[in-house]
Amino acid sequence: MEPEKKESLPVPDEPEKPEEGFVPYCGSDEAEAGQKAGRKSKIKMWIFVILLILVAAGFVVILVGRRYNLYHETIGTIRFDYRTGEADVPDDSLEKGVCAKALREEIGDRAVTVDAAMYMFNDKMDISDTVSVYSYVHTKSSDAAVVKSGTANWFKTQKQSMQMPLLFELFFGTENLDLLKASCYDTYRAEVAGGHYVCEVWLVCDLTGEDPVYYTVYRYYDEGRLAGVRVLSDQDEVMQVFDIRSYTLK
Repeated sequence: MEPEKKESLPVPDEPEKPEEGFVPYCGSDEAEAGQKAGRKSKIKMWIFVILLILVAAGFVVILVGRRYNLYHETIGTIRFDYRTGEADVPDDSLEKGVCAKALREEIGDRAVTVDAAMYMFNDKMDISDTVSVYSYVHTKSSDAAVVKSGTANWFKTQKQSMQMPLLFELFFGTENLDLLKASCYDTYRAEVAGGHYVCEVWLVCDLTGEDPVYYTVYRYYDEGRLAGVRVLSDQDEVMQVFDIRSYTLK
């Protein structure tokens, strides 16, 4: 008998190789990746919301700053309002410089505290978009002023302290000093924004610098009290107008 032949086992096919970059499925890894993506999405959303709130807040600040700031507060409360100019009231009986000389004599050597607001016009009588508020103290030894400035379209206020000896001479000066000369040129009655004033025109020459600077100063008095001052300089075409809110002598 021929020996029984053993059947040969089939050779298994070569197992399939995974494609390059293939990552076996893992439920926990996929869940973790989903959570990370969700967290990133939430962070992006919160960043967007915060940016949106900041933009809205900035818009509100700018909008409020254009309406409620030092400029609008000052212009809205001025009493000596020169925006419509002035009208002469004929009167030939006024003596030159009486009001300023009487006030200067009253001041004497006493300290003077002045609160005033200043606004400006160009040569076409267009009002400037900047105002300044002065807290000014004159004594024998100093002329200190704290000045706050603001513009029409911004809410921020700038503040600075300085010495301003010229301010006293522009407001109250009547005498010729070594480096400052003052003389009254004219006196007349004027109507400004419905108010009636005696206006004295003073010529002031400042010799403290290398070249002399000439000022034409209009001082407006309401029953002897200084109410407003207009200042023009030969150095530019700007007219400064001071609303004298109050002044006290000590």
